[in-house]
Amino acid sequence: MMWCPTPDCFLVFIKVNGQIDFKCPICKKDYCMECRTSKHVGKPCKKFDERLERDAEYEGVINVLKELGGKQCQ
Repeated sequence: MMWCPTPDCFLVFIKVNGQIDFKCPICKKDYCMECRTSKHVGKPCKKFDERLERDAEYEGVINVLKELGGKQCQ
């Protein structure tokens, strides 16, 4: 169960697995349920962007460790 992301909205609903788009029947706002922000058609999800950023940072650290002769823990 989830609350509508609108701060003053009181709607509680059941999120179905795989559901991405949500239009609240009370406040009438559209949301992306992956990142819980306003719906963003044609743009990558903020959650996806953050994951790509973390992956790039991780790869950068691994590359520096390799250059210094270090090894990655199992």
